[in-house]
Amino acid sequence: KQWYQRRVAITAGDFIKVSITSGVSSVASEKRFPSHISVNELKGKLEMITGASMDTMKIELYNEQNKLVGNLQNNDAILSNVLESGLRLHVTDKAVMNFQDVSNVEKFEISKEEYDKREDSVQAFKKKN
Repeated sequence: KQWYQRRVAITAGDFIKVSITSGVSSVASEKRFPSHISVNELKGKLEMITGASMDTMKIELYNEQNKLVGNLQNNDAILSNVLESGLRLHVTDKAVMNFQDVSNVEKFEISKEEYDKREDSVQAFKKKN
């Protein structure tokens, strides 16, 4: 048969709709995944969304009341057997740095007197111009 003669029926039951959050970003997203893929394949897709490595990521499952209801641990499991629509997947990966948290970043600090002495500062430029 020609490609245009084949028809594939896709129903809502063929997909699982979930929210995705991660320890790396405060942004949540909503995605639909085919229900027939494995947890390992899901991890590959989540790697592109969250930046977490599929080899070291952990996935926690939360219900609509934000209560932890489980973890996705069996990489060979098929999504339709271990996941349902409406859950939130929270992805964590200890190997990935959290760029949102700047509390541990060493900052360059200078006193007002030292800054006033500098000739290569914005303040010095404004005084000259």
